[in-house]
Order: sequence, then C-alpha cells, then structure tokens
Amino acid sequence: MRIFASILVMFFAINLNAQNNQTALTFPESTTDYISFFGLNEGQFEKLLEISERKSKQLEGIKDLKITDIAKYIEKRNAINKGFTTSLNLLLIESQKAAFASYVDMIRLQNQKIRSELTKAGKSEQEIKLAIVEN
Repeated sequence: MRIFASILVMFFAINLNAQNNQTALTFPESTTDYISFFGLNEGQFEKLLEISERKSKQLEGIKDLKITDIAKYIEKRNAINKGFTTSLNLLLIESQKAAFASYVDMIRLQNQKIRSELTKAGKSEQEIKLAIVEN
C-alpha cells in the first residue's frame, strides 16, 4: 500500500506543475483529484484515505434515513459533508490553504447553481436541500 501511495503521490506531484498553470480549476471528485488539486504529500494522502473511508461509513450508516426521515437524513448528510471539509482543511499546510479557499468557493457556487436551477423548476425547499447535500 505504501509503495502504491508513494507512486501515486510522485505521479501527481509531477502533474501538479502542469496543472498549476491552469486558470480554471475543476472540482476534485476522486481521491486522486484531491491529491493533484491540493498538492498532497504521502502522509496527507494517507490521512485523506482515512477521512474518505470514515465519510463512506457514515454515509452508509444514514442511507435508510433517506426513506424513513428525509429531514433527519438531510441534517446528518450536511453534518457529514461539513465534517469532511473541516477534516480536509485540518490536514492541509499553510501553502495549501489557497487551494482550500478555492475548493470552498467551488462548493458554494455549485450549491447556488443547484438552488437556482431547482427553484426555477419549481422544486420544494426539501428537494433543493436534498440535492445540495448530495452534491
């Protein structure tokens, strides 16, 4: 596992220079995207895997609430998302905080876009909140 992680980190560190020249950032969607987006080192990568695994377990634990109590599901899903974002911020070093600020801005903009589109489509507030927390 460590060898694989080391190879991944080295590969993405090389690609990071090329991506630093991009003016438009794209939202990270996978663990490997997070490596290149934030420029994570091996130790940070391992912590990110732990954080991602914890988030997956938490999401698995609340999936039944989506059917039985949607309001509680939205509340818990929102808390899980905030916990992930907070944990991610805590593992970053100072030089990576600018990328984190961009990440938070992208989340905010995506949520605004979702809210705007679903409001125009006449969706309920609960449907809008569900779409935002599952984004």
